[in-house]
Amino acid sequence: MKKERWTESELLALPSGEHDYFERKSGDVLNDSGFREKLAKAVSAFANSGGGHLIIGVKDNGTVDGIPEVRGHTSTREWCEQLIPNLVSYPLQDFRVHIVEPRAETIIPTGRIVIVIDVGDSMLAPHQSESNKVYYYRAAGHSAPAPHHFLEVLREREGYPSQRIAYAWLNFVIAPWLRILEIEQENLASRKFGWNRISKTIENFSGLGPHTAVEIQFIQSYGAVKEAVTEHDDGISLLAKEVRSLVGFIEKSSLLADRYARATSSEAIREIRRKYAHLSNSYGASDAEMNVGLFGTMSREQQFSFLTELTVNQRDDLDLSMNVWPLWNSYGESFLEILDLAPVLHEWNKVTGVMETQLENDRGLVQIIENIRHELAFKYGEPYEDQTLWNADSQSVVKR
Repeated sequence: MKKERWTESELLALPSGEHDYFERKSGDVLNDSGFREKLAKAVSAFANSGGGHLIIGVKDNGTVDGIPEVRGHTSTREWCEQLIPNLVSYPLQDFRVHIVEPRAETIIPTGRIVIVIDVGDSMLAPHQSESNKVYYYRAAGHSAPAPHHFLEVLREREGYPSQRIAYAWLNFVIAPWLRILEIEQENLASRKFGWNRISKTIENFSGLGPHTAVEIQFIQSYGAVKEAVTEHDDGISLLAKEVRSLVGFIEKSSLLADRYARATSSEAIREIRRKYAHLSNSYGASDAEMNVGLFGTMSREQQFSFLTELTVNQRDDLDLSMNVWPLWNSYGESFLEILDLAPVLHEWNKVTGVMETQLENDRGLVQIIENIRHELAFKYGEPYEDQTLWNADSQSVVKR
């Protein structure tokens, strides 16, 4: 139910009338002496009924009146974030406060904002209003006192996940996923995708699957996780597709061919031999032998593929483990320039655009997982800091 953002267009597209999954409240409610009690009632009801959206700053008839941007010395959004958790017991953890993003031709009054409070399907339910000690639920578009049988159903749900399952999720799903996503975000931010010309894959991004049984159980237990993981893996597939397209474009471009011709010309090879005279004998006695030695038995097509790999991976100086290191360390910058030149730049921008979108998606997924981690730890008293060691080589989690 929780969203990453709310726009004015989305707000105005909501159906009229009263609904179980959202509720509108006029901005005047902030001045109501019973505001906290009303807010606690709505929060309790949504948290106990699968989640929903509480909109503050819109009247029941859809008229937008808004609320002030600040309350005292605190922004209204921050004030709500501080207030909401303790309006109910157990304290609410699964929520998000948004300021609606206005349109260019907005109908939100000047100097005012609209707040949307997304309340998730809380695993800590049932939640009781702290104001009057009543449990609420959503029925016929209203927040009403929850009947006994409804509360019994919620309490029975408390048995799942069990503490054993929660422990498994924390250690063998959440911990490794957060580590994978942390590394992935670092690579996305630095635009390092690790293209491998042999496997034709991007090595730094493999998605979160294939999923183990415990991961599948975790995904199926949280609709928000299932949606976000699917979006994540689809994004990685799209990134791989765009990188393959970029690589193919560079391999066939005249820009690469021209730089290859210059870097392997007789003049360039002589310059490399002079620059690395102390190692030149390792490549043979003549310039021609060195030219061959730089690429070994690679065909011309394979040489182009190799240089493209180094280019799209934006490799710095190479070490002695690669035969081609004298050439790349001398002329690599000219190959890297290809990424900034038309028409390759257009293809490169498509790749970086996908990476930026994926970075935002990753941040959203991390937030969802961290919220669940907090809920599980809070509900079952399971610590999660430093519980596990992440072995990146074997991609396994080892319990201390």
